[in-house]
Amino acid sequence: MSRFALAALSAALISGSAAAQTAPATPDQSSPPGVPAPRADAALTQALDRYDTNDDGKISLTEWTAAGRQERGFRQFDTDSDGFIVMSELRAASAMMARMRAQRGQ
Repeated sequence: MSRFALAALSAALISGSAAAQTAPATPDQSSPPGVPAPRADAALTQALDRYDTNDDGKISLTEWTAAGRQERGFRQFDTDSDGFIVMSELRAASAMMARMRAQRGQ
């Protein structure tokens, strides 16, 4: 996944209602590096709920672009190319971001 796509996911996760949550000052040590913590999973659920305007449990390209996101980012997250982003794909992207942060020492 490109840095552009990861940046788009980060922006999606911290915008809107997900940004209203306050994260603890120290990282959650209950999950190994590169695995989303429960708090991150809650943010992913909120992001899915926010973008999934027809409540079918997945994000379509139409829903993604209606939220002001670029098609390029959608294509990067839709790893199985079925035309939808589902929770497992959001989790995979989040885990990849966590691994990248861990490698950079962040």
